[in-house]
Amino acid sequence: MAGKKRAKSSKFLLGLNIYSSLLLFVAGIALVVLWIFLSRYQQELDTAAAEEAAREAKAAYELAVSRAPQLAFEDYVAAADAQTWTDSWFAANPDNYDDPEQIRALMEERFSDPELEYWKAPDYTDESPRYVIKKGGEDLAYLTLSGSGLDWSVTETEVLLEGGEESSVVVPEGCTVLCNGREVKPNAEAEPRLFDMEAYSDLIVDPVRWETHTVVGKLSKPILKVEAPAGRKVSTAQDGTMFYVLSDDEAQEYQNRAERFIYALLFYYMNGNYNTSNNMWGALNHVASNSQAFKLIRDSYDGVIWDTYYPYVSYSTEAGEVRVLASNCLMVDVAYHTEGTYGEYTNVADGTYRVYFLDQGYGYGIYCLAYV
Repeated sequence: MAGKKRAKSSKFLLGLNIYSSLLLFVAGIALVVLWIFLSRYQQELDTAAAEEAAREAKAAYELAVSRAPQLAFEDYVAAADAQTWTDSWFAANPDNYDDPEQIRALMEERFSDPELEYWKAPDYTDESPRYVIKKGGEDLAYLTLSGSGLDWSVTETEVLLEGGEESSVVVPEGCTVLCNGREVKPNAEAEPRLFDMEAYSDLIVDPVRWETHTVVGKLSKPILKVEAPAGRKVSTAQDGTMFYVLSDDEAQEYQNRAERFIYALLFYYMNGNYNTSNNMWGALNHVASNSQAFKLIRDSYDGVIWDTYYPYVSYSTEAGEVRVLASNCLMVDVAYHTEGTYGEYTNVADGTYRVYFLDQGYGYGIYCLAYV
């Protein structure tokens, strides 16, 4: 009886062991399957999170790239001061001769205004970003950026200034023209100017050549300063043309000769029917033979007013500076005033003659005469 009980107990335990083993085996397989499932699920979550992070990072980068030019522009404007804008103006306009301090004061006024507006320029592109600074509808400056990705910088600044006043001066070659301390270059190649001696250019040696210097100021009319080369003197004529002139001591001889000649010429003209031939030769003795002046006076003999004679005549002459046209040609203007009285008749004459001295190898003689 006891043996049967033991046999049944052994079978029960064996079955229990087999069942437990199967249960554990099934549970183990279930755990493995669950672990694999959870691992795959976690991997999918990680992948999805990584992809999302990548998308967010890409979107953030693209946003940063799209805003990089704008930020670079804003940083430049925030850091720029009046001197920055002044330097940009002169860098882009090397031929502008305005006073830098005046330009700087204007830039300070313009670009420190709190009402400035910043816009993309009409020609803005992603490859070449360009912005415009405005105030009240007026364009003040254009800024162009260069770069790529997150690295952009302002590489071109165009500051706009409207208006302009011009100053111009004609000077003999060799002079230095200055505006606000900067040398002004001539507009074109220098050219000679012979005035009334143009017809006798074959007689002229080494003519003076003239240059025109022109400056346009944006803020005010430029003031031009002319400096003559060492050892030379310049003077300005009524029309603004500048000439090399002789020193006072050197000029005295030619001024005296020119005044004496004009005096004799006026005496001849004011006494048309009195000793006319002698008066004419009195004038001709002052000029070079076979010169333009000689022929001009001689040919006037038949044209003088033969019925003119003033017993009482007063004369005054005043010679101006002696200007240099060439190494062998000088020019001097002589202003005159004469009054002739004969009874109740009075003749008054005022004017200016231009006298040209020419050296043809035997000293200076009066060669040409013109009425100014």
